[in-house]
Amino acid sequence: MSKFQSIKVSIFWVVVVILFAPSIVAEDVVTVNDIAMGMKYHRSLIKDIKLNYRIETDLGKKPEYGTQKDTKEFNWALKGEKEFSWSKTLYEDDATLEETFAYDGEVATSWYHPNKKDDPGSGRIMLGNEFPRGILTPKCLVFTISTEPLYWDEVLLNGTAEILGKGKVNGHECYVVEGETRPSRTSVKYKVWIDTSRGFSPLKFEVFMPEKGVIVSCDSIELKQFADGIWFPIKGIGRPGEIHPVKGAQYILIVDEKSVEINTGIPDDFFHLKWKEGVTVWDEIQDKAIEIGGEPCSGGEPCP
Repeated sequence: MSKFQSIKVSIFWVVVVILFAPSIVAEDVVTVNDIAMGMKYHRSLIKDIKLNYRIETDLGKKPEYGTQKDTKEFNWALKGEKEFSWSKTLYEDDATLEETFAYDGEVATSWYHPNKKDDPGSGRIMLGNEFPRGILTPKCLVFTISTEPLYWDEVLLNGTAEILGKGKVNGHECYVVEGETRPSRTSVKYKVWIDTSRGFSPLKFEVFMPEKGVIVSCDSIELKQFADGIWFPIKGIGRPGEIHPVKGAQYILIVDEKSVEINTGIPDDFFHLKWKEGVTVWDEIQDKAIEIGGEPCSGGEPCP
């Protein structure tokens, strides 16, 4: 065999190895990079997802922050960077508030409806992702860090993370990783427990300031497998830490398992709201109010 033929054969086998190399599995984990790549790979398996969930809020003994307990119901969807959320808050005094948010990858749109007969609500249009995150959402349970619009794999790869060792959460072995949320914010750190055997999923995390205490944490995360390689949280509890204004509160997220739809091909226009006659929408891009009115709809469909 000539030297040229030998090179061609070598290139052929390199291509074969690259094309048919298996995804990272738990047994392959050695470094933070391995964990980050595993998280990124499993995130890539979910092209789009729709589900319904609710959050039960208990503010504890903090009447200055409003209603002590309430329940918020959500219809939520995600497709890459695009996101949609409709919510209805049920307060102890039977009052309700509906809110709709959508982000199409460039423009964010929203609608607030207090459910009063003579008040059609108001809307907003703005550039950039101004999607409300809060302490607890399905996205922050599996994809992003709670206090930052960053994916967990991005946070792990910012050069500050280190594996502290292994630990168990509810009987499941996890890698414990700690680092800074951003290299430029050395005062804020995170610690996350990652289950590499079930989709490289976080089972517990906390964001804290080393000299002051915990800002926010999340635990009691329960996972369910919905397809080959796809695990998604169906429950979690978010807790403001001792240095958070509402410390002592808790937010319990519960997913309606039967509502979960994965990789069904959600149309792009689902992620940009449309309004009917009646609502005043403030357009921050054009810096003016637009009299459109009415209930917005996503993708031309009736509002939830």
